[in-house]
Amino acid sequence: LLDQVRTAGGVEPLEATLADWRTRLTRRGRAMLAGSAALHAYLTESSSLDG
Repeated sequence: LLDQVRTAGGVEPLEATLADWRTRLTRRGRAMLAGSAALHAYLTESSSLDG
């Protein structure tokens, strides 16, 4: 781990990389949740129309 910190040029670049990764992961997770909710609404509506 210490070698990786040294290779990266210190802690600051790693912190920035981790913050960026966290942001992208959060966006992806929220998009997946929104897609899941839309699919659920679609399937629920479709099944209620089939009667």
